[in-house]
Amino acid sequence: MTLLNRSRSVALTASLALIPLASQGIPVLDNLDGVDLKLHFGTPISSSMRHTLYDDDALGISLGTSMPLKNGGAFVVELGYDYFAGRSHDTLPGLSTPIYYQPLDTNGNPKGGVVSSVPNSSGEPSPLYVQAAATNGSFEAKNRSFSGFSVRLGYQAPLFEVPDLLWQAGLTLDRYKGKSQIVGNLVPNYNTTDQNGNVTGVGVLQDVNGYVGYEGYAFNHEKTRFSPGAYAGLTYRLSPDFKLEFNVRDLAYRVEDYIPLAYTGKPAHAADVDGRGVTCEFVLCVKL
Repeated sequence: MTLLNRSRSVALTASLALIPLASQGIPVLDNLDGVDLKLHFGTPISSSMRHTLYDDDALGISLGTSMPLKNGGAFVVELGYDYFAGRSHDTLPGLSTPIYYQPLDTNGNPKGGVVSSVPNSSGEPSPLYVQAAATNGSFEAKNRSFSGFSVRLGYQAPLFEVPDLLWQAGLTLDRYKGKSQIVGNLVPNYNTTDQNGNVTGVGVLQDVNGYVGYEGYAFNHEKTRFSPGAYAGLTYRLSPDFKLEFNVRDLAYRVEDYIPLAYTGKPAHAADVDGRGVTCEFVLCVKL
């Protein structure tokens, strides 16, 4: 089992233990144990989440309180706001990604279906390719992030009967808004070959049957997703007013991708990208 799967399994299993453990103290519910201000500093662990955000920073702020139980544990309730940063990065594919064009007739209307080749110097079709920006000016950059509110409901109890060392686990309900910014300008190239099929050069496709082979786009969308999650971790009480926490979280998010015509030969369109990820966080708690 990988580290990510093990961390997610621990969080979910510990959360399922919340009900039978906490039920032991429900009949004797004491007063609230004050309110804590919590500052969260975290980072994604899942490779898929890191690939989507292209950034390692996750920040948050929350208010939390606990309700002591007779068995020595406590219910924990927390309301917070989280921000998972994204960073703009070049996502232009390599030389092997096919690029397409739509031939037009003399009136500027599409002529037939999308094709993926143009005649080369020997009169035979050649594939079209998009190349790096340094070669022909093609460019694509993505910046995706998400942020929003999270409610945590959990159970906390001393670990190994050490009063100042606690373990906690619980469930979350997250409402995160994903922001997706994608800009690009794709310039198709094509290979020229001789009669034996050997590549003799690379040309920029400037005009094919009245169509200039450039595709530019600027995409800026937001998507919101409600989803459950889970967390588990440890707390160390430094003093009556200060605590340190470490948690592993499992959460879900939604961003969008923009797929230009150049990558598929189909009309450009947006597509939802739903994902789940595991993060770890350090939390500084100050009693108000």
